[in-house]
Amino acid sequence: MIFQRKLNGYWLSAQLTFAAIPIAEITRSDRIPIPPNLWIASHICAAAQGGPRYDPNQTTEERQNIANGVWLCATCSPLVDRDVKLYPVELLRKWRREHEQWVSGQEMIPKLPDLRIETAQGLSLPLVPGTITAEDCERIRERRLVLKNPNRVPLFQFDLRIQLPETIIDRQKDDIPPGVTANFEPHYPQLFASASGEGAFVTRLQPPRPTTNWNLKLDHLPAQEEIRITIHTITIHTIVNWFESFGPPTPEAGGQYLSTIT
Repeated sequence: MIFQRKLNGYWLSAQLTFAAIPIAEITRSDRIPIPPNLWIASHICAAAQGGPRYDPNQTTEERQNIANGVWLCATCSPLVDRDVKLYPVELLRKWRREHEQWVSGQEMIPKLPDLRIETAQGLSLPLVPGTITAEDCERIRERRLVLKNPNRVPLFQFDLRIQLPETIIDRQKDDIPPGVTANFEPHYPQLFASASGEGAFVTRLQPPRPTTNWNLKLDHLPAQEEIRITIHTITIHTIVNWFESFGPPTPEAGGQYLSTIT
């Protein structure tokens, strides 16, 4: 589809539609589909004397050239022209250059988020009274799951299944950007029971033990932002004895293993 707009008596080239989504750097609504009737074809340097950012050294051909045009959203366009000191020529050209680079395919499809696991040298002290022993430091590891959005645009609707080589025994702390809704919880297989005959029944005697499988769900992650979730895992060679000694975390202990060690 080709869209052309006439501005100050000049037609801006149809090539301007190469930037298929208008730039909205001020309102940060860029990369969000905006109906074409809300696009504003703007000059970087005004086409007529007295206009915003008018350059007397430009020729008529340069003023009409595609390089002097930029699509802006209906909200940003008047703001840009109202304050030429805040929005100079160099800034508008930078917006256009970065936007064309994005549309050209280098960032047309946002990159997947970066996920890494950091291991702390030691264990954080719990907020409740308690003691961390050398044995705890030997069999428990404190890790941070870091999920970062490397893109210039927000990412939406995360649903990640994370499986670690070690069992996660508790979740310590979350660092989450304001406005982001995050849910990180263990993933257990659904168990089914069947009973038949008079007086038959099935009873579950204890809650499921900690698992290596967890689900992370986010409603969105803003551009260039990251979340950090601090967890404790238990080393594989001690996992059996550990469960037999302490069992699953109890509500009285705040759901944390370390707080039970005093």
